[in-house]
Amino acid sequence: MHNGTPRHQKYTEVLPYTISYHAQILLTYVKNQQSNADIADSLIFAMKYDLLDHKAVRNWADDLIANSDTAAPWMLDLSFCTANDAAFYLRNVPGATCKPTIHN
Repeated sequence: MHNGTPRHQKYTEVLPYTISYHAQILLTYVKNQQSNADIADSLIFAMKYDLLDHKAVRNWADDLIANSDTAAPWMLDLSFCTANDAAFYLRNVPGATCKPTIHN
């Protein structure tokens, strides 16, 4: 950065909370995924490395619900997930993934 601040310390406001520069890159990657299952895999990875928390999962699920005619049960599960069960519900998102899972 110009003022000597390392890039990883730069934060940007994203409603309703603040995320790091690395999380912004991840979100850009997530938006380019092919299926909801791919996005779910990316979100699990991000949560594992503390780039995002379960609130981001809830926001994603809420957006899916708002843009669908009928919400699927897995969307509702994710919309009400907690920090303890978000990864569990994300693993149950239906659809094919375009690459092997890279996390536990």
